[in-house]
Amino acid sequence: MIFDIMNNEITLWDMPDNRVYIKMNETAIKEIFRLAVNIVKTKASLARKLEIKSIRNLYSYIYGDYFIPLKMVKRILDIISSEQRICIIDLIEKNIVAIKSLGNSKPIFNPKFPIKFNAKMSKITGHIIGDGGIYNLNGTYVAHYSNKSNFLINAFKKDIIDIFGNTDIYTFYDKRKDAYRITLPSIVGLILNLVLRKQNDQSKHIPKIILNADKKIKSSFLKALYDDEGDVSLGSSDGGGRSIGLSQKNKKVIDGIKKILKEFRITPGKTGKSTDYRTMTTYYNFAITGKHDFEKFAKEISFDHSEKKEKIKIMLKSYQIDRYKKGEMENKIIELLSKNNMNFIDISKCLKRRPEHRIRKKLLNLEKNNIIASEKNINGFKVYYLKSMIKL
Repeated sequence: MIFDIMNNEITLWDMPDNRVYIKMNETAIKEIFRLAVNIVKTKASLARKLEIKSIRNLYSYIYGDYFIPLKMVKRILDIISSEQRICIIDLIEKNIVAIKSLGNSKPIFNPKFPIKFNAKMSKITGHIIGDGGIYNLNGTYVAHYSNKSNFLINAFKKDIIDIFGNTDIYTFYDKRKDAYRITLPSIVGLILNLVLRKQNDQSKHIPKIILNADKKIKSSFLKALYDDEGDVSLGSSDGGGRSIGLSQKNKKVIDGIKKILKEFRITPGKTGKSTDYRTMTTYYNFAITGKHDFEKFAKEISFDHSEKKEKIKIMLKSYQIDRYKKGEMENKIIELLSKNNMNFIDISKCLKRRPEHRIRKKLLNLEKNNIIASEKNINGFKVYYLKSMIKL
């Protein structure tokens, strides 16, 4: 089926007519069948044209006992004159009360056609590519999503309902994986497959509709993906090792994410490779590092995941260093050494500065002015102390 990339939307008529069934309100369905019967003259003739087995079955469709195959709806439109067809199409679109796929699958009630590819749909896409998937099981499209965060699970369900309409979403807790799992009704899986195609293991890919989208759409996509697959490392106490990492089984997805990040002027690191030997699964990963890229990520993308959102706040706060006016750093060094003898590295940490030339220069000036002194310890490192204090 054709997805209308130009308008970023799916209409009822884009759906595969051999897999989709609709239900309309009674007034609308009776009017449509009345027009069709008037044209072919008898109900028996209409039943034959629509390949309905009996008049009794025809009445079941007319009185809303059955969902009507979309294929049958299109045959009725072929019977009706072209002048009336536009009005009837409008009547159908405004009066659909439910839509479902083959078998006893759960329907969407009050479906929201046309289905727009907006920021919420982009988030759904990110989650499907992250901790979800779409695959075809014996002709039924299965769309699923898993996460340990109940907040993200509920947000995903809300986005599904906001985009597609009211539907019953099956949710359970998988003890083996210690995560919640969602399985969407097959009609939702079918629609998602029209847009995203198969998204399962090595078939996962970033759809063109994302790659060609504006920054708002791409930002929502990345946020969902990082909520699922991202990790924030606060690093060591001296500020080293801070990073925002991402890991995925599919290298093509990793390459696509890095390409999108560059559009936000965020520089991704080199792609690494690791193996989970418990499952013999290969993962590809990369990290974002550096204050300016962290700030851009927080502003342009960020997280919905509460723990990761809090971590990036802490990370950025760790860059908020004290500002020293003239003479203040020297006074701070004297204050520190009045409490304990310290080496250059420890002094730098307490000053919340990198161990660099500026601090060495301050220490040298204090030594020249006979305020502090230093001597090497047994490890060969200089230890500084106040001259007025007894050396430890």
